[in-house]
Amino acid sequence: MDQQILLSLRTHLPPALIALLGWITHSGSSVFLTLLMASASGYLLARGQRANALLLSLSGLAGALLVVLLKMLFARQRPALWDTLELSSFSFPSGHTMGTAACASALAVVLCRVSPAQSRTWWGLALGWVALVGLSRLTLGVHWPTDVFTGATLGIALTLLVSRLPGCRQQP
Repeated sequence: MDQQILLSLRTHLPPALIALLGWITHSGSSVFLTLLMASASGYLLARGQRANALLLSLSGLAGALLVVLLKMLFARQRPALWDTLELSSFSFPSGHTMGTAACASALAVVLCRVSPAQSRTWWGLALGWVALVGLSRLTLGVHWPTDVFTGATLGIALTLLVSRLPGCRQQP
């Protein structure tokens, strides 16, 4: 099923969209996410919002650590259905998708705490970003759909778990 989905995406998506998704994938890179989360955490610390800063930092770090551990554990080979990027790490789970899911959902949680009336907007933007990064990894042919789905699910679940930790809970 994984292979059929990848081949179907590659066949049915317009080349211009595939090219655009090739750029969007960079927003899920470890460099981009690290800079984003460090900047946002620093801003929150400067404003005295320690719990929110800790939530962002722990979500990003835990997501990165979990990706490394799962890739070593499963050692799943990447798809080789067409010429694509040469990557040295394993396929499962998608690190770009999981990192984006952990960071985007952490940002959504923080923004919902600050502006609860906009919760649907924050979660819509977060999930849209995760979906675009996940789709970009598929159209590039560097992940199987199950890698992306698992990465997104685990990244969001991880953030929701971290948000329940005593130091990360919203202050009354």
